[in-house]
Amino acid sequence: MAGVSQPSAVAPIQSLDRGARLLEVIARSPQPLTGVEAADRAEINRSTAWRLLATLEQHRLVERDETGRYQVGIGVFGLAAATRWGAVARRARPILERLGSQVDSTVAVAVVDGGGYEIIDQVDSSHTLSVRWVGVRLPLTCTSVGKLILAAMDENELELFLRHPIAPRTPLTLTDPADVRAELDEVRRTGVAVSVGDYEIGVNGISAAARDPQGRPAAFIAVTGPDVRLTTAGLPAVAPLVLAAADELEDALELNR
Repeated sequence: MAGVSQPSAVAPIQSLDRGARLLEVIARSPQPLTGVEAADRAEINRSTAWRLLATLEQHRLVERDETGRYQVGIGVFGLAAATRWGAVARRARPILERLGSQVDSTVAVAVVDGGGYEIIDQVDSSHTLSVRWVGVRLPLTCTSVGKLILAAMDENELELFLRHPIAPRTPLTLTDPADVRAELDEVRRTGVAVSVGDYEIGVNGISAAARDPQGRPAAFIAVTGPDVRLTTAGLPAVAPLVLAAADELEDALELNR
């Protein structure tokens, strides 16, 4: 209406704000929470929290395990799948473009998807010879992003994974569990993972993870290219640029908010 000024900010709906805080607390916890724990961490009155938790559970955004503790529900994953990771890709795009101009190789952002991961966006290099990964589901043992995922597994998960024989993609693929573990130790030490011809001969890669407050990988920045440009000898110089881009992605995704 003409002549009527609009408020500079709209006041949030208190109940929705509290429900969102509860959901975030539960989602960010490394372990399922009791209702009391969730309420206290979200700084919400406990009786109010019970009503909000019941509403979130009705919409399948939270669910209770066999002990009655709350964890993220299947409804959250349905919402995430419906977005096709568009919000992540939008926030990552400027980071990919800046890093691409620095390394002059293909730069991509990836997310965990089922038993592997998926590239959701990439920026190509200026050269004719490049690689195209968007939409491709990739294995864990012979790719740089996959090695970051394996390195983040707890010992029981990793032990179960390594009980299955590793099918080599190339003669450079590590298949001995002891060799894989040694490489993963180096990944944990440096924060970056590399792939040197073990997924495809002549293609190298290096990746770093954007992590949540518990240190769990949430998304990944990956640089890949033919070994004539992204050489094995040149990978150490690329590593700090990839780590910086992953840190920037953490901020863009508000993972440590």
